[in-house]
Amino acid sequence: MVHLSFLSQFECFSRALGEAAVQQQKNIRDTFVGLAHQMSGCVMTNNLTWPCVTLPLCETHAHDALIQANVEFMATWNRAFPDEMESFVNFTTAHCKEVNKEGHMMRQGNLDRLVDDHSMCKPFVS
Repeated sequence: MVHLSFLSQFECFSRALGEAAVQQQKNIRDTFVGLAHQMSGCVMTNNLTWPCVTLPLCETHAHDALIQANVEFMATWNRAFPDEMESFVNFTTAHCKEVNKEGHMMRQGNLDRLVDDHSMCKPFVS
């Protein structure tokens, strides 16, 4: 049996840890690229216009993505340009139940503790 020195053991452990971190980052990226493709496909096949989109079966897509990426939390934000802002605010306000459900699913992966009071629903605008 060969006994490795502390430095050799540390180097092996560090390399393995680094490789695992790189692989996990790749898994997360690949998962989110897949989710983005699903969202884009929904937009294109239903002739929708960004950013005024809700994703059908969001809870299924979000749950699958959380498991595939091996993460506990994810979020998406629609980007609205200045000329889209008014329509985006109107869309988000009119569809706040779906928007809140999608956001909750992305953050939690389930509907536990989803608040059904949408009276204070306002889109995030920066």
